[in-house]
Amino acid sequence: MATSILKDEDGDLLIRNGDLVIGDADGQVIADNLLLSEGQLRYAPMAGIAVQNAVLAKGTPTSMMHRIQQKLKSDKATNISVRWNGTQIVTEAEYV
Repeated sequence: MATSILKDEDGDLLIRNGDLVIGDADGQVIADNLLLSEGQLRYAPMAGIAVQNAVLAKGTPTSMMHRIQQKLKSDKATNISVRWNGTQIVTEAEYV
């Protein structure tokens, strides 16, 4: 489980009673990886999957699922599950 400062549904820092909220951020880390492009993070230049680029390039679900799985493995995620449910790619993973 990745513990971090949580964000709300708009991507802003989550604040309750004037304090930042800290909690399980596994889903947040996966979502960030899906949206980031390689090179966007100075401290981790290979991080990022850029799923939006694959959608625009009309990549196949199979190739995108493989890319997601490989990137999450390189990011040290465990219990990775990437599957196609007929309409979307469902991604689950855990961070230690």
